[in-house]
Amino acid sequence: MGKVSITAFGGVGAGSDECTATRTEVLKGYTAITGDSDDEVVSGTLELTGDAADSQVLSGKSYYNINPKNKRTGSMVNHGAVSQTLNTGESYIIPTGYHNGSGKVTANSLLSQTSATASSAKILSGYTAWVNGSMLTGNIASLAGQTINPTTSQHTISCSGKFMTGNITVNGVSNLSAANIKKGVNIGGVVGTFEGWVPGTGYLYNNGTLGSASGFTALGYTIGGGHGYPYPSALYYETGQIRLYGNNGCIVSNNPINLAGFTKLNFEAKSSLSRCSIMMSGWINKPSNQDSSGREFSWRLNSTYLAGDKNVYTMTFGEIPASRYIMVGFDCEVSEHNDYIYRIWLS
Repeated sequence: MGKVSITAFGGVGAGSDECTATRTEVLKGYTAITGDSDDEVVSGTLELTGDAADSQVLSGKSYYNINPKNKRTGSMVNHGAVSQTLNTGESYIIPTGYHNGSGKVTANSLLSQTSATASSAKILSGYTAWVNGSMLTGNIASLAGQTINPTTSQHTISCSGKFMTGNITVNGVSNLSAANIKKGVNIGGVVGTFEGWVPGTGYLYNNGTLGSASGFTALGYTIGGGHGYPYPSALYYETGQIRLYGNNGCIVSNNPINLAGFTKLNFEAKSSLSRCSIMMSGWINKPSNQDSSGREFSWRLNSTYLAGDKNVYTMTFGEIPASRYIMVGFDCEVSEHNDYIYRIWLS
């Protein structure tokens, strides 16, 4: 094999045996006599194949990529040790760059994130909540809707410390009105104005309303001993009253009234005269004390009262378990005057 001499300083020749580089250590594309070329010129096989970018090399550090003649400098940011503290639901975006492994992300404690004032007694039963770092289970009991009916005593619904799941309904009283309550009596905030009586089977007439008497007829009458005047009065049904104009001012029921169970006849009236007597009578068939229609008294009461006074008079007649005509009126010896009747009833 031929020997290639490389003339060095002083004319001294060198061969493969004096070379330490091998062809794998000579850049590809270049030739050289190497320690493994047997004194022949060979092509190098060393090839730079780096694929790093500047952004992938730490800032301030240099490197070679594929060009051995081009020294490059890295641009990767050096973040060192990065620390971050997060609350529940927060996030942290890790920045691009170099981290030295000493940084950490820390979650804040539940205590610092759940500051509150609720307690189990303020949380509905069956539900949980986080309060000051602890999970609490509520113990507030539920109470369904309630309905209240009016009574004579105070009614309390025990709802303290409970959760209402429905409405509280207070039933109304449809007939709770002043007209249905005794005057001056306060029921449920309604003060009564009623001054009368409740109509029943003994209700004959009440302030403009007819009862079981089914109306009255004005008449004159004669009484044994010559007392009375057989001249009929004029009868007027007016608002809230019966007005009689004439001398006697008497009326008789159009129908007989069943007296069973009653012992009193009541009469509320007044006269325009300065002084007059009221008369209340019941009728049966007797040969004496006939009126102009042939009906007669079985009992009779006269009471004197003053004009302008609205008074109630009562006659007790005892047990009469039969039906009789009822007469009420005024016994006056003056022909031209007005008399007023407001109520007639049995009790």
